[in-house]
Amino acid sequence: MPRPTLLTPERHKAIVAAIRAGSFDWIAAEANGITRETLRLWLRKGERDKRKPYVVFSADVRAARAQARLSAEIEVRRDQPFNWLRFGPGRERDGEAGWTESTELRHSGSVGVMYSQEWTVISVAIEAALENYPEAKIAVAEAMKRLASASPEP
Repeated sequence: MPRPTLLTPERHKAIVAAIRAGSFDWIAAEANGITRETLRLWLRKGERDKRKPYVVFSADVRAARAQARLSAEIEVRRDQPFNWLRFGPGRERDGEAGWTESTELRHSGSVGVMYSQEWTVISVAIEAALENYPEAKIAVAEAMKRLASASPEP
């Protein structure tokens, strides 16, 4: 005769529904009277041991996590499409083109950047942005002179 378990069909459904709605799995478990440790044990029994009723529970938890993530991704795509493109599944990765082309300028990290093509692009953008602000333009030019004189040329 199988030993009784705290994993009742009602608790199973309640935990999975909470995860699907966006809860962390351990919060869903604790809200239903189950400790984190017990939840981990149940998931391990389902994944490794393939024991009933834990195997179905762990599969349902996995599916609920994915459904919650899917729902969130759809919501971000609908409400904030730029963020979805920039940070979502189609974002650019090292060696992998994304749906959008990156236009970010990245600083090389060295002071020698002032003598590079990278600096030329940056300085032209700054100069254009400060066109209607002569005092700010002078202040930036003076700061760049100080920086250039303090740094050895490459």
